[in-house]
Order: sequence, then C-alpha cells, then structure tokens
Amino acid sequence: MSDLQNSGFDADALWERVDGDVELLRDLMRIFRVEFPGKIGGGEAACRQGDAAGLAKSGHKLKGSLLQFSGRAGAAAAQQLEELGKTGRVTGAEPLIHTLKQEVELLMKSLDVMVCRMAAQGVRQKAEKGTRRGRL
Repeated sequence: MSDLQNSGFDADALWERVDGDVELLRDLMRIFRVEFPGKIGGGEAACRQGDAAGLAKSGHKLKGSLLQFSGRAGAAAAQQLEELGKTGRVTGAEPLIHTLKQEVELLMKSLDVMVCRMAAQGVRQKAEKGTRRGRL
C-alpha cells in the first residue's frame, strides 16, 4: 500500500487502525460521506455568519473525522480552521474551507483505490486457498 502514500494520507497507518478489516473501512467511509457535507456546511455557515466559535467547532469535528482516516493534509486544514475560530476570527476561513474540500476529495479517491485493492486481494487469497485445498 505504500504506493498510496502521499503527503496527505498514510494508507499503512489506516490499514493498521482498522485491523485489516475492509468492511469496517467501507462502513467508516460511508458514514463519513454522509456526515461530511453537514460538517463542512457548518463551517461555511459559521464563516458567512461571522461565528468564530462555530468555525472552531466545525474545524474540530472535521479534524477528528479526517484523522480517523490518517488524512493528515485535510486534518491540518481543519485544525487551521479550528485555530482561526478559537482566536475569534473567521477572516481567512474561505480559502481553508476550499483547501479542506480538495483534500477530502483526494483522500476519498485514495480510500476508494485502497478498498478496491484490498477487496481484490482478499478475493484472490480466498481463491488461492480453495485451489490449494482442491489439490490436496
């Protein structure tokens, strides 16, 4: 999986975190895809309304979700949002939100590739075991 490594995503750390369970990873991805629009929408709304506390809260939630997937680059952008809000400011949040959306898009593409590869390897491993049994 090291070929999936990039500056924003650590596939090996994630695979270890889910204990090699492809179905668990798929479930986590489904939940994230459902929850992300609301979480990022909360940050966008806080930015429009000048709600620094809301921006900090949104950034914190997003950071936690992204760290769950070892999405370092996205988590870093979310942390910057959180810190911006904690200082009582929302100015400068829009570019961070844009960056965060891009990082999440890249992360999800990498996760999709990872899940497909791992699922295919699992199928091959099962098929190989069955073939070996048939020969015995």
